[in-house]
Parts: sequence; structure tokens; C-alpha cells
Amino acid sequence: MRVRARCSHQLGVNKDAAYEFKYVIDGTFVNEPEADSFKWNEFAGNENGVLVV
Repeated sequence: MRVRARCSHQLGVNKDAAYEFKYVIDGTFVNEPEADSFKWNEFAGNENGVLVV
């Protein structure tokens, strides 16, 4: 059985800023493959996706 779910959320963000993010899918952190860029996160030991607004 295949279950499809949709979720959305709206945030206020500052113009001309960059934000690091990841998705959590079934308990696993996943980067957006079409992110504007990627930045190394020393604390987590992996990359985060970057969204430039």
C-alpha cells in the first residue's frame, strides 16, 4: 500500500538572506536536491541545503 501525504508551512523570512534547511522524512534528514547551494555543518558532520531569498 502506498500512502501519499502533503504538508505545508508558511514562515516569515528576511529578504536578501540565506537559510540552511533539511527535510525530515520518516525520521531521516534529507537535503533538497534542487537547493540553491549546500553548506557544511561542522556540528552535524554533513551538509545542509541553502535557500537564498
